[in-house]
Amino acid sequence: CISHVLKNRLRRFTAKPITIVPQGFLTPQKLSLGGFDELKIVENLKKPRIGFCGSINERLDEHILTPLIQSNPQWHFIFLGPIDHEPHVIKKDMESIILRLQSFANVTFISRLSRDKAYRIINEFDIAMIPYDISIDFNRYCYPMKLFEYFYMGKPVIATPIVELRRFPNYVKIG
Repeated sequence: CISHVLKNRLRRFTAKPITIVPQGFLTPQKLSLGGFDELKIVENLKKPRIGFCGSINERLDEHILTPLIQSNPQWHFIFLGPIDHEPHVIKKDMESIILRLQSFANVTFISRLSRDKAYRIINEFDIAMIPYDISIDFNRYCYPMKLFEYFYMGKPVIATPIVELRRFPNYVKIG
């Protein structure tokens, strides 16, 4: 399995040994390259910039994001990644959720970029976020790889109460 929390949970169902498979990520190769259109857009956004990098789908917790964005117009929220459907998660009306989020002046969506360009955008975040809907078991017990990308880029991280992330109290602020 991929997390200590999941390993402990699975122990109740088997006497077989359970191994944790360490996670990793591909490090950026070209952070020193010149600008590109999306980077120029982000560089011109007001600070602080709070960003999410990953698939924009049913895993996100719109019940936390919408009031957070709405009540903090002084912050800018960046969603970097493709808008898609997560087949293993409960169905939500993602089209309505995306339209609602896009209606806020302090929200910017950037679609899929190459990994190296995505790292350039993450570098512009002041805070990185993992706003997953933990009412979904898949999210509650996940171990997001983006955490390591955020750490690599030296970004402070805020997250919903994903159980595995509680292991990093000095690096991840849980809200």
